[in-house]
Amino acid sequence: MKLFIFLLLGLVYYKSVAACSCVGESTVENAVKSADYVVLGKIMSKELVKLVDSSAIKLFYDEDKDYDHFPYVTYIKKYDMLLEKQFKGRIISDTITIYTGIGSGDCGIRFQIGETYIVYGQKETYFGGANNEYPYPQGKRMLWTNSCTRTQLRNDQEIQAIEGLK
Repeated sequence: MKLFIFLLLGLVYYKSVAACSCVGESTVENAVKSADYVVLGKIMSKELVKLVDSSAIKLFYDEDKDYDHFPYVTYIKKYDMLLEKQFKGRIISDTITIYTGIGSGDCGIRFQIGETYIVYGQKETYFGGANNEYPYPQGKRMLWTNSCTRTQLRNDQEIQAIEGLK
């Protein structure tokens, strides 16, 4: 029994301190190939979004339990961006929504309002099957990015390299 409790506490500790881990550095060419969208734009607003895993709550429901924390709830960030240029992908709008983690070991990017970024993004969340019960946002005029992509502040050399791939 003591071993079980020790292993359980170890797992909880590991989950709370697990850090983002990226494998190698991607070239501009590989980053553009693997992205669904590559855009340049200015961050206009940000918002913290709470996602609730209602299936976990139903599975472990107890009226005396507090369900306002992990693993029943997770948070992500939502940013609105005014597009300046689209290098890859087609978005029929001058604004898009970018989703990312909050940046505490979940590979999220902390964008600054008013700054211009090159964003390499995907249509789907990067969190994968491990957290697939959360209702991650989906739809048009939105993308997902993380710190393992080449997403960065505006960089003229990066822009030239992207444009040189056409």
